[in-house]
Amino acid sequence: MQRADADKVGTRLHVVIPVKSSSKIKTRLSTLLKPNQRRTLNLLTLRHIMNTVVDSGQVEDLIVVSPDRTIKPFCKEYGAFFLQEEKDQGVNAAVAKGVNYCMNKGASSSLVIPSDLPCITTTDILNFAKMADEPRIVVITPSMRLDGTNVLLRKPLDVIETYYDQNSFSSHIREAQRANVKLVLYLSRTVMLDLDTEGDIALFLEQESQTEVHSYLTSIFDKTPLKKKPRFIHPKSEAVILEVNSRLKSD
Repeated sequence: MQRADADKVGTRLHVVIPVKSSSKIKTRLSTLLKPNQRRTLNLLTLRHIMNTVVDSGQVEDLIVVSPDRTIKPFCKEYGAFFLQEEKDQGVNAAVAKGVNYCMNKGASSSLVIPSDLPCITTTDILNFAKMADEPRIVVITPSMRLDGTNVLLRKPLDVIETYYDQNSFSSHIREAQRANVKLVLYLSRTVMLDLDTEGDIALFLEQESQTEVHSYLTSIFDKTPLKKKPRFIHPKSEAVILEVNSRLKSD
């Protein structure tokens, strides 16, 4: 899947994107967006992520895991392998299915990206590829509210369990500490911004963007005031990479 004109800067990545069923997509935005609008928004952000991942030139495999078979044609468009779930069993089950697929192909690491990051860039993907050169590492990008996990890099693939939808940011940090593995926090506004709340959309629309996602949301909220803007915890435009002392102290 690597682009022919791309220079290798790190480990070739196995990227897993879990996608919920259409009935469960962006339910927290149900007071703002109709079901068909939420589905369209999810497809546009998914396409943005797949395009970014492929353009990075650092990806060995791109796997989309979902019970929604209607997104399969979009996956083929970007050379992604679609893994069908029989039913929606949650993010952890979808991630496990995707990572098992990677493991069976001999992958040494996995990069999990949710389907709702409208600003992620090829630079972000390249940074993750560089960090994946480490023999044992966990890299976490939290959500802006520091409760969820927006991106998770694991090497080896099973070095820690996943705890999505369970205050996952702190849970993943705790698991990395227990595993005594190198732990890195990757803080970037382009990865920390997801689209879960009205405030997220408000912040996203304040930014300059030429993406389909931005155009679509602008067409909906151009004349509608949005409230509840979140306070961003990292105002710098460039990414900050923090290595955390993950080893637990002995009693």
